[in-house]
Amino acid sequence: MSIDIEKLGLAGLLDLNRRIIRRVEYLHSLKTRAHLDRFEVGDRVSRGPGPNSPRTCGTS
Repeated sequence: MSIDIEKLGLAGLLDLNRRIIRRVEYLHSLKTRAHLDRFEVGDRVSRGPGPNSPRTCGTS
């Protein structure tokens, strides 16, 4: 599918932008869901606010 953005006005570009953002967020949520589905109750997990921050460990 090809969209000629040169033919779109401001309203059309803003609508296209909203649709693209919604699609990217949807695809990101699918990826996140697939990643989370790999975990099962009882799995050991850890998380931290950043790469150089202390990690918190526990059981899901």
